[in-house]
Amino acid sequence: MTIRKVFLAAAVFFLAAGPVQAEELSPKELMRQVDKANRTKDSRRTLTMTLMNANGSKRERKVVSMRKQVDENNDKVLAQFESPGDVAGTGLLTIEHDDRDDDQWLYLPALKKTRRISATDKTDSFMGTDFTYEDMSSLKLDEYEYKKLGTKTVDGVECAEIEMIPNNEKRKKESGYSKSISLVDPKRYVVLQTDYFNLKDEQTKTLRSSNINQYGGIHMPDHMEMVTHKTGHKTLLEFTNTEIDVGLKDDLFTERNLMRGR
Repeated sequence: MTIRKVFLAAAVFFLAAGPVQAEELSPKELMRQVDKANRTKDSRRTLTMTLMNANGSKRERKVVSMRKQVDENNDKVLAQFESPGDVAGTGLLTIEHDDRDDDQWLYLPALKKTRRISATDKTDSFMGTDFTYEDMSSLKLDEYEYKKLGTKTVDGVECAEIEMIPNNEKRKKESGYSKSISLVDPKRYVVLQTDYFNLKDEQTKTLRSSNINQYGGIHMPDHMEMVTHKTGHKTLLEFTNTEIDVGLKDDLFTERNLMRGR
């Protein structure tokens, strides 16, 4: 999986095994169970985002991420930058959909207006990070073919190695990736690592999730790291102040509220 649901309360949540045993699941069904792990009414998290280049130089940003469930498959997600001053007030609003691409708007305080993120923008870097707007969107599971490549051990956990490849021309055309390979804990339904491959089928990025803790019955990764292999640049995410089912209002997740910044 990607960080498509990251700010978001992120990407990849832990879920205790249900009545259907994970070893009976097909690769697609296993990934669907991982996706369903993110099922709370709403959530709010604070995160420290650290951008680090190959020389070890760092830039740090503070972000508040809020998420509210629309239905059993889709959420509204708002990420707002609080510091430093040059990015404070910047926000990204994502509204997920089953039947079409997610809607995304970026607000830049210096311009005092929102910009809608189009399909052609999806492969662009988000705010200079190693994440693209595509990474910040939800994963449309039916738009991929799945294959189990085998098993690999990550952090002492034997994981299923699942390959995902776009199965339609629209997704192939708009995506920056030819495929991804995820290492999934099949007992807890959590993705511990995902490798991304560009359109030349070269491995370009790796996302790792760790420090998984429990909040309100749901386990979430409190540390995520995306690495771009060619440059050695990294984006580190450290999550704190996690709140679950706090009763977030719908009017928080609007373009009008996005423009208010912080």
